Amino acid sequence: MVVLEIRTFMFKNIALIVTLSYIIKMVKVFLKYSHMTVYMLLLVIVLLLHALPLSATPEDDTSREALAEWINDYSQLRDEGFGDLVNTDEDAQGFLNVLESKGYTTRIYGDLAAHESHFEKPTVDGSDYLFMDDVDYAYFSGHGTEEAFWFGVNSDGDRNFPYRVHYTETYWGDRGAEWIFISACQVLSDLHRGDWRRYAFFNGDDWNWHNLWFHGMTGFTTTIPDDPNLGQRLANYLTDNWGPLSIEDSWFWATVNTFSATEQAAIMYPEIVAKDAQGNIIEEYDYGHEFLAEFGDVYADPKDLIEQLMSRSDVAEVDLYFITVTWWGCG
Repeated sequence: MVVLEIRTFMFKNIALIVTLSYIIKMVKVFLKYSHMTVYMLLLVIVLLLHALPLSATPEDDTSREALAEWINDYSQLRDEGFGDLVNTDEDAQGFLNVLESKGYTTRIYGDLAAHESHFEKPTVDGSDYLFMDDVDYAYFSGHGTEEAFWFGVNSDGDRNFPYRVHYTETYWGDRGAEWIFISACQVLSDLHRGDWRRYAFFNGDDWNWHNLWFHGMTGFTTTIPDDPNLGQRLANYLTDNWGPLSIEDSWFWATVNTFSATEQAAIMYPEIVAKDAQGNIIEEYDYGHEFLAEFGDVYADPKDLIEQLMSRSDVAEVDLYFITVTWWGCG
């Protein structure tokens, strides 16, 4: 993140210098071919400078955004075996309330306004680029199964997996998303965990690091009860209310203090290791150890980080790993 901001800052300064050089050339032309007075010349320069965009940072880089979606009403999925929930709205809103109090811009959609297409990639007629992948952090609260998380209305673009975000319909981070926190049953169970990695992180081309923008996701391997407090607890640990702790530690403490020993939480993220010619580790980036933006270290997107490391003369090898950590609750 810092590297990208520095590059943007340098680019804008260069643009300003080029613009000023152009103004000076124009002034010379005016002086040569007109009878412009010194006062008129100064007025022109002031007006031109006033019209210049002098901001040294990009408009979007200084703002942080979070999205939450929740579903209580599953009346359209009775035949699928899904009953209504009662606490997902409070769960999702609790997450956003804390982040909003810390200066984040937030969006929330619930029940009929919450759509699966908000989390699905454009190649399956989804619109994640306007919703989930247009923010830094996303939170979902509702029903889940091993291969999908479920919505109360059908907004499936290609009609292959109605009412749900199936792992094959995901590819996150290519626009801006960094993490998703899924408060739903079984989404990171052993059966399809590798599929979530293959699609959500690599767009179906497993281990092709050129597709790897996303930082990580959390979920559960088991079923969990309908609890209203997880989102707020998570956000408190992520921020200076109760922390700040790293994302992995925040998810750990939030879930441990919310669920019992029969519920198992999980987190999945990449790890990037740079080594020299002798195989010694030079640098190591464990994405579970990064923090919520504005509260600690946030790494560059994995693809960008790998490219930066590979361009260095002291780096002979860059290894990519995927880490999955699970633990049981005790709350």
